[in-house]
Amino acid sequence: MPAVKRNSRTPSPPRRAADADAPPGPVAPLAQLWPGVVFRQRPDLTFEFVTAAIETLTGISPPDWQTAPSRFWDTVHELDAGRVEDHLRRCEGSEAAHTLPFRVRHLRHGRISHILECRRACRDRAGQLVGYEGLWLDQTRQTAAEQRLAGASWHETLAAVTMGMAHGFNNLLAGIGSLSETYLAQIGPQHAFHEGLSLIRQKAQQASQMIHRIVAIHRARPGTLGYHDLNEIVRDALDLMRQALPQHTPLTADLSPDALPLYTDDVALRQVVVTLTRLAADTTAEHGELLVTTRLWDQVPELSPTAGVRPRTPCCGLSVRAIGDALQEANLQFLSTAGSAPSSPWRQSDAALHHARQFAQAHQGLLAVDTASDGRATVHLWLPQADFTEADQAERQRHQEKRRVLLVGPPSPARDRMAGRLRQCPFHVHVIPDHAEAWLQSPDDPIHGVILQGDAGDDAHALIRFVRRHRLPVKVVLQLLASPAEPMETQFLLQADLVLPPNLPEERIAEQLRRLWDPPSLTD
Repeated sequence: MPAVKRNSRTPSPPRRAADADAPPGPVAPLAQLWPGVVFRQRPDLTFEFVTAAIETLTGISPPDWQTAPSRFWDTVHELDAGRVEDHLRRCEGSEAAHTLPFRVRHLRHGRISHILECRRACRDRAGQLVGYEGLWLDQTRQTAAEQRLAGASWHETLAAVTMGMAHGFNNLLAGIGSLSETYLAQIGPQHAFHEGLSLIRQKAQQASQMIHRIVAIHRARPGTLGYHDLNEIVRDALDLMRQALPQHTPLTADLSPDALPLYTDDVALRQVVVTLTRLAADTTAEHGELLVTTRLWDQVPELSPTAGVRPRTPCCGLSVRAIGDALQEANLQFLSTAGSAPSSPWRQSDAALHHARQFAQAHQGLLAVDTASDGRATVHLWLPQADFTEADQAERQRHQEKRRVLLVGPPSPARDRMAGRLRQCPFHVHVIPDHAEAWLQSPDDPIHGVILQGDAGDDAHALIRFVRRHRLPVKVVLQLLASPAEPMETQFLLQADLVLPPNLPEERIAEQLRRLWDPPSLTD
């Protein structure tokens, strides 16, 4: 079919000058709203209209696309050309729209972009093919994330296996240390084996301490805010990095003599320090130096580009300085675009800066990269100094936030009244008839409580057992709509966090629910 031949030179109809500026037909509304590429293509694969975003992906400007049919096949990745030909045949033989993911190459830079194309054939009144219209969506970052996710799942499995191996290895070290102590107790200091056995015991203890530290790193989970000294976090992270970095990469720390208090997530910040230090080490020339400093800054310098927000001053600053060129223009552009611009799949340096940028944005900090003409590059991270009111503010904010609860029960006026009353209180209410277990297992939105309406039947028993068995941080409330015909089991009542008897006034219900989540303090 001539529409899909790569060397086709089928003459195209004359093109008016106005066509270059105005999208024809149904494509017009999408051209101004769609973030990707919107096009209308002739049968010979020249573009009657295409948006300017195509130049970012292919390096070819819209006017150049309108005259050369071979340009299309020049940009399509050679390993995907056959699939694209089949895709065009399907579109030509069908009235429906068809989608296909494939790769295109930037002809100036050679960069590969992953796109998802949606295309449909356009016909005249006689049913003859007059062209195509469609759109491209850049999926490069999504594809890169999927590739990284595949590796991450294996590393997660490997971490679980490694934890078991570390436990077994630690048992072996304990046996070696215990045996050496037994022999040392039986010989004197002048014995020929005393020095060797002492060294074995010492190294076994050091190795055991290292194993415990590895296990602690694996078990640490971010998400908890508290007051911490930046110097202590950096010192702990650098002690770990000195054992992981090669000997020819010296790591020097110049820490502030004064404490630098932060209200932050210490686990996440330690991960950022390790990540940036590893990035600097990987980009440093051989036998180059790494310098990590912490300081109290009275004024944040004007640098560009940056990510995050300028913290109030004085602020605490972390700087990682390296000699190398990998923290230069490519990563500066990555930092300035906040990862939104189309690009090739991430390198390790991109991922490191992405991790640090997310931390800075989440903690009201600022991230910047300062480069010098001599090849030195410094990554700066500034965070607001703690004034020791943050914990109280966070607590007040937590009390003001609405909690997410499930109201489980069959449709009834009582359920509607309860839902309305809860929405007047600090609760987000999801009303469902059953299957609360699926909601509780969803990782998207945390559920803080479940209110079961009805009797203490098997469904209520099963749901409470499910919550307790999985140790979910969920309050379970049982609201009885009528007096039970038989006495309720004491064990079942103890498993519920709150039991609301029938005919309890709505004001009392709201008060008891508030007390359940926010119990009064001893000073109230």
